Amino acid sequence: PAGTSEVHGTAPDIAGMDLANPTALLLSAVMMLRHMGLHEHANRIQTACFDTIREKKVLTKDLGGNSKCSEFTSEICRRVQDLD
Repeated sequence: PAGTSEVHGTAPDIAGMDLANPTALLLSAVMMLRHMGLHEHANRIQTACFDTIREKKVLTKDLGGNSKCSEFTSEICRRVQDLD
């Protein structure tokens, strides 16, 4: 609507509630890393992200889980570190 400063897709209704699914942001970063030639880094993040979703233990509500964004992200980070 005219006069609003919200950007479509930014989910202002859940802003600051630790509920958003960060997958799109992470996969955008994966594409950037690939563009930069950092394929190993990109592959590790993508693998950790997809494995977390596939396991279905730590998921945000929109993916059918009850985890917070920070919990989902922490699980992905843990998996990235485990791939070392």
